[in-house]
Amino acid sequence: MSFQTAESHEALLFFEAHQICKEMLYTEFEAVLDGVVGLIEFASETRKVAYVTFDSQLRVTGCVLFTLEFGRSGDVSRSWNLPLRHLEEVAGGGPDLGAGAIRLACKTQCPIPWHQAHLWDPSLGVADNDLVAICNAIERNHLCIAKAEPLAEAPQESLPIIPANSPEYRSDAPFKNKRDTQGANDDLSAAALFAKQVSESSGLVNASSANQSWQGSESKSRPEMDEQTRKKIADIIRKQRLEISTLKNQKNEQLAAEQFGFKEKLTELESQLMRQRTMVASLQTQNEAIKDQKASQETQLAVLEKQWQDKLQQQLNDKTGQFESFKEEFKAQQLEQHNKQFAELKETIEIKKMELVYRDEINKQLREELCQLRRDKLRLMSSGADQFLEKLDQIGVSFISFHPGAGHLSIPLEDMVDYTEDPMRYAAKKCMVSTDHYRRWLDHYENPSCQCEVTPGSFCNTRVRRVEVPNQFASGENDRCEAHQHGLVQSSSVVKFARQ
Repeated sequence: MSFQTAESHEALLFFEAHQICKEMLYTEFEAVLDGVVGLIEFASETRKVAYVTFDSQLRVTGCVLFTLEFGRSGDVSRSWNLPLRHLEEVAGGGPDLGAGAIRLACKTQCPIPWHQAHLWDPSLGVADNDLVAICNAIERNHLCIAKAEPLAEAPQESLPIIPANSPEYRSDAPFKNKRDTQGANDDLSAAALFAKQVSESSGLVNASSANQSWQGSESKSRPEMDEQTRKKIADIIRKQRLEISTLKNQKNEQLAAEQFGFKEKLTELESQLMRQRTMVASLQTQNEAIKDQKASQETQLAVLEKQWQDKLQQQLNDKTGQFESFKEEFKAQQLEQHNKQFAELKETIEIKKMELVYRDEINKQLREELCQLRRDKLRLMSSGADQFLEKLDQIGVSFISFHPGAGHLSIPLEDMVDYTEDPMRYAAKKCMVSTDHYRRWLDHYENPSCQCEVTPGSFCNTRVRRVEVPNQFASGENDRCEAHQHGLVQSSSVVKFARQ
């Protein structure tokens, strides 16, 4: 079927789950960007949006899948500057949605790398296919686009008639121009059935005239059918490649997020272990001090006991008759002395325990006061600048900083303190990696060369392939050339022997 020259239209489709919840023309979206109107139903939300171009026959020709953040009043940030039309013009090929392969720009297939973080990948499943939902929404024509009528079809030679009661008869024969969503096996079976219909139906037509007309049509229909089958197979291959790339990208993101969470948890556990070890060391020191005090008191007790024994011996030498009375007196005094020493030790231990509790409370109060003083200091230092920054934020001025790997970051006013304290840590958090990992990737990004130490103080410096994304960089692998990747252990042993 031939059509008139298609006029291009632009529309934006808003997603909720895998369904279209709102449609608007691009001119209406420009009014939202200019702040003339706001989308109150999307206030304080981040929505998945599809920028779609289609012709007058309501056939999709291009698509850009991006995310859009809305403020509290349903307005779009003035710093939003995604070039939708340029992305659609330079996008790669996508699946066939009725008018040939569309131009598709998504997270996996992004023609401009620094805009990749603002795009998303479509779901290509049978039940929740986002591209099919877009195509169906355009065909429903809720935007009331004037649909152009197709030109009259050129006359074609008659094909053999297949009876309706024939087992090869199918109402959805492959020569109908309809979209196939069931995979390559349905395409091949449809093509095989079409060829079988053509070959077996020649006996159902009148003898001479039908055979002559079929010979002419068979030579024309088979190349057309082969070309249509090849197009369908190529479309299915493009769909499968896009779905595989999407799944790989989702897997890499999930793996990076899990690794980042694991590293944060490991860091937290290591800090807890360090605090426990410090506490154990402090308690051990206190225990040793108490043991020393106890030994000193035992020494004093032994001296006193010896003194009393000497005194007793002297009294025995002087007065033998008073031995028993002195002995009882000595025992009583010794018992009293033991009780007194025991009471003193017990009181000392209780005092030490109270001192430990009091010291912990004082340390806690001092830490809280220190944190409060730091916050007061930061608030006093930035109080003069806060009013100026708030005025800039109210008039729509955005703070944007560029960091390799993270791209241009729009920094909210409430994150300015964290960003000014450590910009590299802020950028590493946006890339979902640790600060040390981001610093090693940045050294590789600025100088993509082999960092294997061949001799002490000398590196290989062979140029290697640069890794553009921080969470895909692996230290010791991506910063090594092919020779040192396989011979890493051997080269390390050679360096160690050379140092010896």
